[in-house]
Amino acid sequence: MTETAATDETLPPESRSDGDQRPGGASGDTLPVRLSHYLLLQKLGQGGMGIVHAAYDEALDRKVALKLLRARDTGEGQQHLVREARALARLSHPNVVQVYEIVETDDRAFLVMEYVDGSRCAPG
Repeated sequence: MTETAATDETLPPESRSDGDQRPGGASGDTLPVRLSHYLLLQKLGQGGMGIVHAAYDEALDRKVALKLLRARDTGEGQQHLVREARALARLSHPNVVQVYEIVETDDRAFLVMEYVDGSRCAPG
């Protein structure tokens, strides 16, 4: 399993590298990060609201996608994320990813969603 990692911008303060030496690189480099029982594997994409990472769900032994708000996005952004999660959870359609859960902490929230391999989505 590949263990590339998230950048510090997307991570809660307790998960950031903070300049210490970690396996796989010099200080300040990216590193494998754990959020709850999810191990972030690689960045899949980003948009105006946040960044999506592939992650490994250690509790259920499966690959998932995590949508994290940008570190500086709080309050209104978290409310938007919760509304998005509720709307997606009401849908059941082959072209819409399933939302497994929303994790809310004091300082951040993230969506746990079905991981869809991009090669399965390509037309052709």
